[in-house]
Amino acid sequence: MHLSKKDNKLLAPIIKRLSEKYVNGDIFPPHISVNTYAQIELDDAISAAMECVEGMKKFEVEKASIKYSNKWHKTLYIQIKDNPNLTKISNRLNKTFGRGKSPYLLNPHISLLYKEGMLTKEKGQLAKKLKVSEKYLVSSIAVVTTENKNDARDY
Repeated sequence: MHLSKKDNKLLAPIIKRLSEKYVNGDIFPPHISVNTYAQIELDDAISAAMECVEGMKKFEVEKASIKYSNKWHKTLYIQIKDNPNLTKISNRLNKTFGRGKSPYLLNPHISLLYKEGMLTKEKGQLAKKLKVSEKYLVSSIAVVTTENKNDARDY
């Protein structure tokens, strides 16, 4: 899920600064993932994405906290409070993307840094120092494709 232009203007410089300092500039657009990686035809993925937001308008989500983990895609991130719209979208996508697999368990967050091997102490210090908004406006949905279907880090 993409955020509003206003929220992007606030978060993109944070992501860029962190990426330049810790990952040689490996930047990505601010987003909230609502499903996982699936090997399906692009047209099917686009259709599913459009159908799952049919009838929805832009909606607001709230920050729960800033967290960090040992997972590459959640090195440093903004945890988002449970939101009925995100849940509905994720559940709808599970029907298409989760064929034959366990459903994606929604844990909404906005990643700020992707980095392997970063010290826990350093991530904790960053999490304490960062100042971010309390609310974000979700404005659109996107389907992300990768070249290497075996490596989710290949954006």
